[in-house]
Amino acid sequence: MTVLERFSLTNKVAIVTGGRRGIGKAIALALAEAGADLAICDYINDGEVETTAGEIRKLGRKCLALTTDVSQSQQVQDMTNKVIAEYSKIDILVNNAGISPATPIIQDLSEADWDKVLDINLKGCYLCCKSAIKYMMEKRSGSIINIASIEGLGAVRRASSPYAASKSGVTLLTRGLAWDLGKFNIRVNAIAPGYIKTEMTRGMWDIKSPAFQETYKQLLQRFSIQTTLEPVAVQNLLMTDRIPMARYGEVSEIAAAALFLASDAASYITGTTLTVDGGFLA
Repeated sequence: MTVLERFSLTNKVAIVTGGRRGIGKAIALALAEAGADLAICDYINDGEVETTAGEIRKLGRKCLALTTDVSQSQQVQDMTNKVIAEYSKIDILVNNAGISPATPIIQDLSEADWDKVLDINLKGCYLCCKSAIKYMMEKRSGSIINIASIEGLGAVRRASSPYAASKSGVTLLTRGLAWDLGKFNIRVNAIAPGYIKTEMTRGMWDIKSPAFQETYKQLLQRFSIQTTLEPVAVQNLLMTDRIPMARYGEVSEIAAAALFLASDAASYITGTTLTVDGGFLA
């Protein structure tokens, strides 16, 4: 097998949660380009899941588009059952579904909001793993990729503790599962993205967005910065001055890492968390 052949996912079946847009969509498209058939799911049913599925089908791959709340065990089981009914196997699971709290300041965060973040980001990862592992164990092979975050590795920004706590849990769950499943030739790894251009981070990088304008105002007040400072300079204060590569990441760069971990090119890698952060944690 050549090096390039080791990256092929021909005849593989992959599930990507949170596949409606952003990182999840980019990962799904990358796996499809490498030859995998897909099932993508999201708990928001606004037509975007089907749109993404359509893009995958245009690449010549099969794709199921499913509405699934990964925090609900029965919905996760229903998702898995539909994948098995369609494809008869699961080779790759990408646990990408995740949210940030609607009210980030922990003093104002309701117990229900705390539970929602942990239920989707951490419990959802556990439920999807538990549901898919059965089928991977039967054929004694598989690759699970959990999307964590550099915030779960210590890069905690102000008012992100529920998100950071959930992603730290994902990282440790990854390591525990790697120990449990290694003997079945099932690899379990995580990717910890840095600051990537997605809807979740729009307030940090899109200087024309209302979210950035609000962040801009808050920073001016917090640091008593002169109001003559241009928004692009505030953007540098926000993050890029702390990133050695001096830019935000692209979703395609996370997708490339996921393809590597999903493929036989990473056949002796398990229990690791790959940081894709432009050097933020260096």
